[in-house]
Amino acid sequence: MEDGRGPLNKRDLQAALDASLARVSALEEQIATKVREMEEAKSEADLIRQLLRVRRGGGRDADAGAETPAAPTHPVVREVVKELKEAGRPLHISELMDRLHARGVRVPGQGKAANVIAHLSRDPLIVRPSRGIYGLAEWNLPVPTAPATRRRVRGRSNSGGGSR
Repeated sequence: MEDGRGPLNKRDLQAALDASLARVSALEEQIATKVREMEEAKSEADLIRQLLRVRRGGGRDADAGAETPAAPTHPVVREVVKELKEAGRPLHISELMDRLHARGVRVPGQGKAANVIAHLSRDPLIVRPSRGIYGLAEWNLPVPTAPATRRRVRGRSNSGGGSR
């Protein structure tokens, strides 16, 4: 297939392909390194923000005198943090659940939203700016000062099921 315009033989094309793939591989390694560095820098910034909140007395755990954890303590919270960062905005718990299920994330307990909410409400990286909506504390979202403390009184259920 050579027509005098350049090296179009199989050996030369294979060499060009190999060189190109080697360059792609090297670039992918560089990108992976930079992504790791970026994630480390973001984690460091998150920790500094948490420390500043605690020092100002504004952290959720600051009132209780507890230490603010360096990272989400439960795997499902780590996955929620990833989803929120990917979305770039606060998400409703139902949308979070859909995203977690779509990615095959194992939800603790019976796999219900209540199980995820229980973990999210205890993690300082997550805030609830309004009912059912969850976002990252680093976004400095307006959060109600007094959380809703109204609880359902145990008793008869309208669902017709037994107790618990």
